[in-house]
Amino acid sequence: MQHKSLNRCPLHPITLTGINKQIMEASQRKFVVQLSGAPGSGKSTLSNFLACKVDAVVINHDLIKSSLLENGLSFSDAGKLTYALDGTLARDMVLEQGRSVIVDSPCFHPDVLDRGRALVQSAGQDWEYWYVELACKMDDMHVLDARLKKRAHGSLMRCQRLGIEEGPADLDGGQDQRKLFEKWIQGPCRPQEGGEGVTGVVILDAMHTMEDVQMEILQMMGIPQHLD
Repeated sequence: MQHKSLNRCPLHPITLTGINKQIMEASQRKFVVQLSGAPGSGKSTLSNFLACKVDAVVINHDLIKSSLLENGLSFSDAGKLTYALDGTLARDMVLEQGRSVIVDSPCFHPDVLDRGRALVQSAGQDWEYWYVELACKMDDMHVLDARLKKRAHGSLMRCQRLGIEEGPADLDGGQDQRKLFEKWIQGPCRPQEGGEGVTGVVILDAMHTMEDVQMEILQMMGIPQHLD
């Protein structure tokens, strides 16, 4: 029996250039991203967007805290335990599963930053720690209030605020909610730019459209727009 040889096209090495090279490089990066910003600033929307771009897991602080409240914990105890669970989940995702993580939580305490930087240092030199803040000014409070009240008519979680002057239903009384909100806006807890264990600090204007905010974060972190 006579066998015919197949005519095969010669194989050539594939050279990655331009956007394809950027996409491959970005897909190999590993992140721990700490979101920050007052309620209503857009943290969750930005977290979910960024997670799709870098294949990260979002740790939703409000979801965990609301679940604890539903199971009978006081607002104070649920808050403390939720921060602890945020850290435990992040460590498992990073150290045990090798997954990038975005922590969608308020960042009002230095301990939150210290924990994230320590996690990245434990994970190794290939990991990056980013702090991303959706910043607001005092003049923006009426916009945030409108956003919170609009959210209150939709899928409001149990731990979330009804407005600037209206805290969650489970919150212990006695504290001026507007002054607390002003404190959050005026004194965010930020890491030092270029500090130990910090890859980047990004401050975004929460009053910009979410589309503009999304494009800006990709540019600042060096992530191609077409990566998803």
